[in-house]
Amino acid sequence: MEQLIAIALTSLLLLIGFTAVMNFNRLFRQIRLDASEDRSVLLLETQLTNDWHASNEIRWDDQLTLKKAFSTVTYQFEPKYIVRRYGAHVDTFRLSNRELNIKEVTGTKGLVRTLSFQVPTTNEQYTIQLTKDYPQFKQWEARGYGD
Repeated sequence: MEQLIAIALTSLLLLIGFTAVMNFNRLFRQIRLDASEDRSVLLLETQLTNDWHASNEIRWDDQLTLKKAFSTVTYQFEPKYIVRRYGAHVDTFRLSNRELNIKEVTGTKGLVRTLSFQVPTTNEQYTIQLTKDYPQFKQWEARGYGD
């Protein structure tokens, strides 16, 4: 009888321990996934900001095209991911994006002045917003052309 009670208690302790370990693993996996999403957003924001500031001309025609002195970088905004192409190199950011807001330079078709969009993650919603000044168009806009 004592052995049966000892086996039952040991089984109960093993069940409690196993359940605790499984819950801890599930929690750890979720924390790791959330951190991975946050790192992806940070990487996208850093890469896009660097490309944005290094470009001479930014255009929108169903994709964002950033023209640099000797190269071109494109960003495609799909509902579930964002694709960055730079020559033969392709980066895919598996992030949903919402509320893509693009404002163009007055008097020009497709030349982007501001870009903003939201990236929702599991725990947070990030907003990425960038602005580009084109010195060659300041005088044009001040005169009111293209309105």
